[in-house]
Amino acid sequence: IKLFKARARQLVWDLMEMKNEVRFPRPVHGRIPNFRYSEVASENVTCLEYFKRARVIKINPSLAQESLRYLSLAYNKVLLTPTPSLDSALFYKLEPKFLRRSQLEWAATKTGAAELGTVIQLQALKQIHVDLIIVASVVVNPITGARIGKGKGYGDLEYAIMSQMGCVSNKTIIMTTCHESQLINDIPNYIMEQHDLPVDIIVTPKRYIYTKRLFQRPTRVYWNKLDPDMMISIPVLQELKRLEQQYTHGKRDTKKKTKMSSVHIK
Repeated sequence: IKLFKARARQLVWDLMEMKNEVRFPRPVHGRIPNFRYSEVASENVTCLEYFKRARVIKINPSLAQESLRYLSLAYNKVLLTPTPSLDSALFYKLEPKFLRRSQLEWAATKTGAAELGTVIQLQALKQIHVDLIIVASVVVNPITGARIGKGKGYGDLEYAIMSQMGCVSNKTIIMTTCHESQLINDIPNYIMEQHDLPVDIIVTPKRYIYTKRLFQRPTRVYWNKLDPDMMISIPVLQELKRLEQQYTHGKRDTKKKTKMSSVHIK
């Protein structure tokens, strides 16, 4: 599976470089493509009812989606964007009501989000419901919704954490913006593992694509699938693991008390 994903990424990166379909930073290899006309794809997203109805939108921090982060703020949406490598907290939360109009473009950048946003820690997710998620992609199957990122796994992990904390549901729409050259029809279903995040809707500069939604989304963090280095480098994961263990121990204690009460009553 890893080998297939690596080859699919390489194919797309090579093609986009050859056809000059990407902008800075280059070469595109190893990155989420900052594809040409990404701002057109972003404008296309704003025409969708899913965008218009959404109150809270989570968008990846890549350059290709910077214009969409700006438009989300301009359309008065609450924006969540991940912190770099999730190393300090989970998300930055940007609320247009606390920003001046002149600050919106800056707030849509990585540095601006860190400067102007509110840091959202794990427990705060319980008070947030995300209506729409824009996730970065390197390769997407336009038929099935199978998605391949750049290989770090952050997009999948962020969704798994949000799902486990209850701030997303099956009604939350998963969308990606990408270039036509990133679409590959023959990505096999078997490459989508339990922890991989599929997409519902693909938006390119030219069209909207509604996938068949063949795959289940991750419902929690699957610890056995995690790179051990992630547990060390991402404090949020350590906190989530502690919460999970506390919850498990709490359930066991409740069962013990129930059994003891039953014995006492007899």
